[in-house]
Amino acid sequence: MSEAARRQVEELIDRLSQVMRLIFHGVKVSEMNLEPGSARLRVLINLNRLGSPRIGELASALGIAVPSLTAMLERMENEGMIVRHIDPDDRRAVRLHLSASGRRRLNAFYAERRKKWSDRIARLTPPERKRLIEIFDELRQLLTKAREES
Repeated sequence: MSEAARRQVEELIDRLSQVMRLIFHGVKVSEMNLEPGSARLRVLINLNRLGSPRIGELASALGIAVPSLTAMLERMENEGMIVRHIDPDDRRAVRLHLSASGRRRLNAFYAERRKKWSDRIARLTPPERKRLIEIFDELRQLLTKAREES
């Protein structure tokens, strides 16, 4: 990679980080103790995405060790955010699910984030919005491919 290309890549990464900080700044559903990047939010998002994973599958998706996750899951279960069910295929195993309350909390977080940003993004012209969608699609594809290769 040339020096100019390396500088551009670093600048793009820096700009993306700045944009992400601005997007998530102040987005908080405080009474639910959910903040962007928080472990609790990541658990809810991944449970929603994965459906009904085993604890080990969730820990792997989060990139953390099972013992580190266990105490948090217990607290979240006590708060009514998640439920555990015996795996019908292996009665020794447990599957995790979002509870109705957990789903409401996650949906409230998403709604707050959409509310915060929809008016601002709507100020862009249609061609600007289209261009950004295309750029983000390309970035998502690039990152997905990189993840698959690693």
